[in-house]
Amino acid sequence: MNNGSTPMFKDINIYDLFVWMHYYVSRDTLLGGSDIWRDVDFAHEAPGFLPWHRLFLLLWEQEIQELTGDENFTIPYWDWRDAENCDICTDEYLGGRHPENPNLLSPASFFSSW
Repeated sequence: MNNGSTPMFKDINIYDLFVWMHYYVSRDTLLGGSDIWRDVDFAHEAPGFLPWHRLFLLLWEQEIQELTGDENFTIPYWDWRDAENCDICTDEYLGGRHPENPNLLSPASFFSSW
């Protein structure tokens, strides 16, 4: 798109649109004028990871409902409401607790630097 100055359009399907949205959100951020922020992927390397992906999956789910004509179609998810423990709060998934400070993630977790 030449940084948005020359938009181009192509006839694509819904899946291609969602692939493009997921790709484009991780690109450099245009701050206005010639200022570009290249240091962070806001959808994957920042606090916006969970809310952005939650919205992304909600929109994708709605498109699948419309395409299939099944308004009851849902993307499976884990219902956290009645969970007493976080089964996925391990270094393998989201990050376990720091052994010395329970308010921090384990240093072995990929997400510990967040």
